[in-house]
This record gives sequence, structure tokens and C-alpha cells, in this order.
Amino acid sequence: MRCTCRSCGRTYVVAQELSGLAFRMKCKTCGQPIAVHPAAQAPILLSAILALLVAVYLFPNRDPSAPPARSPATAGARLPER
Repeated sequence: MRCTCRSCGRTYVVAQELSGLAFRMKCKTCGQPIAVHPAAQAPILLSAILALLVAVYLFPNRDPSAPPARSPATAGARLPER
């Protein structure tokens, strides 16, 4: 996992054993603290935010507690009898 100092731009490579942990370290170039976050949290959070934005954009007036609507093509359709 890689992390970058926001002050000077120096890039560090963090060991795989530490990639699931959140911790702080000090930049060896400028001395500023660097906050390192677990790698798995960012994609999960971003995908949740993206899904929410897509839902709000596609269905702006839909009540989130309402059950999903059936499409008009399948609303009256029945399965064939055997």
C-alpha cells in the first residue's frame, strides 16, 4: 500500500501486514504527520456513496421506505402453466 505526504509529496510504501490498520507516521523529509487509513475502507465507502448518488439521480421523488415497483412489462405477466 502506498501513502503520500500532503506537505512535500514524498511517497512511502507501507508493508502488507500494516495495510489493514489505521496509524500515523512522520514524514522523514519534512517532519509533518501522515495519517494512514486502511485500504479496504475507501473503496467500500466510495461505492456506497456512488450507489446513493445514482439512486437519488435516477429516482429523485421515490420514497426509500416504499417497496420496489414492478415494471409495466411484467406487472400483468404470468408464468406459463405446465
